[in-house]
Amino acid sequence: MFTRTKMASTSASGTRALVLLALVLAFGALTGCEAVTDRVRERFVPQPAQVRGYEADEKVVYAAAKATLGQMGFQSIRGGLAGGKLSAVSGLTSDDALRGSRQIAVKVVIARTLDGGSEVSLAMTEVIADDFNRGSGPETTTPLRNSPLYEGFFRGMEQALSPAEKD
Repeated sequence: MFTRTKMASTSASGTRALVLLALVLAFGALTGCEAVTDRVRERFVPQPAQVRGYEADEKVVYAAAKATLGQMGFQSIRGGLAGGKLSAVSGLTSDDALRGSRQIAVKVVIARTLDGGSEVSLAMTEVIADDFNRGSGPETTTPLRNSPLYEGFFRGMEQALSPAEKD
């Protein structure tokens, strides 16, 4: 009789240990999944545009934005002063074996502010097309976060607008 009680006790503690282990593993898996999900979401959710205000009208700010992008090596592909939008792309870059390409796409939106100035919203994405030898496949578009290109653009805007803002 003593043996059966001891076996039942051992069996119950073994079951408890398995349940506890299962709970710990489930918690670890769910926590890990959440971290992975956040990283995946962060990669595909568009980054809010970076915004700066200027004490110049839209026409002057649009010209400064277009000139600044040109100085940075971007080519305007669409947009206009009437819509207050400007889209541009960088030149294509690839590795030495020409297996794929990389390009930066820029979207600028210019809006009039209540005080007569202008607000500039800037959003950048990186477009990557992988190995051309495998045929044409989908390209990967990723929002650029915290790129020094943002600061370079806004610094260029300030330099381009400095004579206009002194008037």
